[in-house]
Amino acid sequence: MSERAVNRPALVGATLVGAVLQLGMMVGGHFSAPVANLLMVVGAGIAAVAGLLYGIWAGAVSSGSVAMAGALAGVASALLGFLVAYLLGDIPATILGPAMVGAALAGLLGGLLGSSLRRKEQA
Repeated sequence: MSERAVNRPALVGATLVGAVLQLGMMVGGHFSAPVANLLMVVGAGIAAVAGLLYGIWAGAVSSGSVAMAGALAGVASALLGFLVAYLLGDIPATILGPAMVGAALAGLLGGLLGSSLRRKEQA
């Protein structure tokens, strides 16, 4: 079975799921202080879920591609959530860098885990 560089439909789907979850969390955090206190942690978790979904849905792609696309799905979804929270005045722009690094790492790890789970299921 040949490996593709990136599975675009899987990347778009994982990013959209992550974006919807991030938006829900950010809106919830705007109206709930307990949720707002967990934005960074839950946001990284959602980025990991986006990466995980990509890893599961991607099919035959290389581990490097899974890691890269998982990170991309995590960052893209987190960036949308970050933008909403910033526009609502809930977070400062100064945390954009650390938030995106965290989302990239979480998405990367999620992607690798998802790929591993998919391969185990196929074995």
